Amino acid sequence: MPVTHARFKFYNLFDHNLTEADLGRTFEVSFWAKQDALKNENVNHGFRMGLMSVGSGSDYTTKFYESAANKNLLRNLTTEWTQHTYTITVEEAMLASSYTNDYYNPALFSITAFEYNTTAEPINMYIDDLTVKETTEKETPYRYSCDWEAEQTIGNTAEDAVNTGGFDRTNRVVVSSEENCTAGEGKNKSLKFVVDGNGYRMFFNKIVGTGSLTDADVGKNYRVGFWMKADKAGVSAFYDEHVIGGDEAATHLS
Repeated sequence: MPVTHARFKFYNLFDHNLTEADLGRTFEVSFWAKQDALKNENVNHGFRMGLMSVGSGSDYTTKFYESAANKNLLRNLTTEWTQHTYTITVEEAMLASSYTNDYYNPALFSITAFEYNTTAEPINMYIDDLTVKETTEKETPYRYSCDWEAEQTIGNTAEDAVNTGGFDRTNRVVVSSEENCTAGEGKNKSLKFVVDGNGYRMFFNKIVGTGSLTDADVGKNYRVGFWMKADKAGVSAFYDEHVIGGDEAATHLS
């Protein structure tokens, strides 16, 4: 590319328009660059790199986006291939929803090439092997556990660990020491559910956190596992497990 204050924007750094679910993610842009040999050895050429937007709907169409986490950086060019890196941290101003057009958010890695002395002869700048990799520090996977040793509440409200759905909970669902599956000293309790053929149900609350699900949770996958047994063998019985509001339920015989 000829170095004449030219501006170059690289598209498709991310595989989707940024949303709230991307906030805090970090990425490293890496590439190699060099320039042609100069006739005037006293003139330096360089470039500035950072984030810009696509079109005229954003303040960052012709200038770099600037924040504490995303500074634009000045680099020199040499006649030898040199590797350069730039770190991107996704923040709210970079989300597509910040502008009227999804593509106006300042999330394009951009380079502005120029001469320090504008009277110098034009030269060519070369870029190769541009890569983007995510460097986000991975969070500890979410885990919910309930072994009934801590006297988790049983009731018929959303605040209880187990919601019996309005059924008589005094003699149908109890924390019992009659059976136990949890290993470890002092672990001797489980949830006892008296089944008499009336199709009772139990709701387990807050298994994916204490708050309501939001758009940021879309696409997350959870695996629910539990141990179960019955105190009578040879009796035909079954149970369904599903998410309330879902379209499918799994039926199991026991």
